[in-house]
Amino acid sequence: MRSFWAALSFLTRIPVPIRPTGGDWIRGTLFYPVVGLIIGLILSLFDWGIARHFPSLVRSVLDLSLWVFLTGGLHLDGLMDTADGFGAHRNRSQTLAVMKDSRVGAMGALAAILLLMLKGSALASFQKEMWIPLIVAPVAGRMAVLLGIFSFPYAREQGIGTGLQRALTPLRFIVSFFIGSGIILYITGWKGLLLLAGAGVITGWLAVVAMKRLGGLTGDLYGASVELTEAGVLLLWLWTGSH
Repeated sequence: MRSFWAALSFLTRIPVPIRPTGGDWIRGTLFYPVVGLIIGLILSLFDWGIARHFPSLVRSVLDLSLWVFLTGGLHLDGLMDTADGFGAHRNRSQTLAVMKDSRVGAMGALAAILLLMLKGSALASFQKEMWIPLIVAPVAGRMAVLLGIFSFPYAREQGIGTGLQRALTPLRFIVSFFIGSGIILYITGWKGLLLLAGAGVITGWLAVVAMKRLGGLTGDLYGASVELTEAGVLLLWLWTGSH
């Protein structure tokens, strides 16, 4: 349970009853899809509560605002840092330095604005059963992090990713991935296979780009993979609903 509370504390702003230790943080990867499910359930309940009171556009902005609040903008910050670093067109060491800089540049701001617009417009376009993508997208996003941690090297010599990779054993990865896949397939049926494949493609594409540029992934790229996967799942669910 300490590992679960650590994962919930790390990935969200939800208060937890304990103060996790370093080992708890690292072992918490097992529960990442479960944390995604909790985020999705909160979003779904919130959306159900406001659905009758606001038009679809306002409703989607409120849902998205809560979504960002629940995560504390953690993954969005990673996306912005990644966009700044890769948009600078510099060598490996300079790119890593730009990504580590806490200041947000033009590329990072543009990436965040465009992604939030994409997510918000997708949410506003759902005509029914919005609870499904609101749950599935956060779960798939946390599975993308697991795939990145397990399958690709960490680009920095030191950082949170090194500890996460040591702790994410093949057994933990399989169990966690099985949990996330089970949640998605249970909710969506056969369409979940398409969503899982899409999430894998997005994560794989981002990782290939990062490998060429940096020789591995970073914490910022983990965050970027969450945001891009969530947006991709929303678009895929919207697309499958129109076909």
